[in-house]
Amino acid sequence: MKQRVLVVDDEMYICQIVRLVLEEAGYEVLEANTAESGLRILKEAIPDALTVDLIMPGLKEPEFGGLDLLEEMQLDPSIREIPSLLLTAAGMRAENEIERALEIGARATLRKPFSQRQLVEAVHGLLN
Repeated sequence: MKQRVLVVDDEMYICQIVRLVLEEAGYEVLEANTAESGLRILKEAIPDALTVDLIMPGLKEPEFGGLDLLEEMQLDPSIREIPSLLLTAAGMRAENEIERALEIGARATLRKPFSQRQLVEAVHGLLN
């Protein structure tokens, strides 16, 4: 059975790129374009791993929806342990938010733009 990865990003083209790369690497991929829909899919589908964009509309935070999603995950024991990879194009201005994401559950970060190899290796690292 293929391992399932949920991709949460408000940029449709990023979701499509990540989907193509991960499907080619043998993963089943689910997509969400908001923190809210990502949380719903997490609870319904219980994927094996999650990639989440830092900067997107959030549940509470207007800009850092990835943080909102990670915080909500920590409140729900059924999804708390799903390993997550924070994807971000944020530069130095978001260093505090990236550190916060790692504190509240993200297991790794990957800066955009990333290579196909970097993405596959990062997701593989989450799952092994």
